[in-house]
Amino acid sequence: MKRQAEGKEKEIALIEFQIAEIEETNIGDSEEEALKERLKVLKSAEKIDKVFEEISEGLEASDNSARSMLKAVRLPSRRFRP
Repeated sequence: MKRQAEGKEKEIALIEFQIAEIEETNIGDSEEEALKERLKVLKSAEKIDKVFEEISEGLEASDNSARSMLKAVRLPSRRFRP
């Protein structure tokens, strides 16, 4: 019971500290909107990165990958080089 009370006191102190930090930053409406837009951009970039990673894995993942097929085509085509 005592540990629970101590845990709650620490949690309250942390929340009070966080509230004070937020209030001290004094972010204006335009700054808040800019931060929200930046967050959207970062989330989009993360999604794009995941898509490219999946594409890359698909291109190199198996014997039937695009990379393997290009290597197979490239070798015979060397015969036509001067």
